[in-house]
Amino acid sequence: MKKEIIAVIVLLLMLGGAVYNYHHLEDITEEVLSLVERSYNEALTGNWDAARRFGEEAAALWTSYDGYTHIFLRHSEIVDTDQALYDYLQQVYDENLNTAKVARDAARARMKHMVDIEKLQPGSIF
Repeated sequence: MKKEIIAVIVLLLMLGGAVYNYHHLEDITEEVLSLVERSYNEALTGNWDAARRFGEEAAALWTSYDGYTHIFLRHSEIVDTDQALYDYLQQVYDENLNTAKVARDAARARMKHMVDIEKLQPGSIF
């Protein structure tokens, strides 16, 4: 009976950890994407210096979570997200509004997808 109780406790801890991971990752991506959005809004007004600053801030913020993301996320997801953010930043550096919009949308989609696949679902348990 003692083994079963320990197993249930471990299972509950794992489920709690999965829920925490999902919400923490959701918070991280919302922070990063809000900076990307601010960057794009500055680009829309032609303020490319501010757009670069917010874009760099978004990339730096994402990178600051490397210790967390490299433990809890698949490496391919991290690489794809890095690429999407830096693609956006490159378009801002190039001051190309049309491609910046496309790159911003791609970064948003990539980050939202990353959060979605971390969502706890019956299929991810069984």
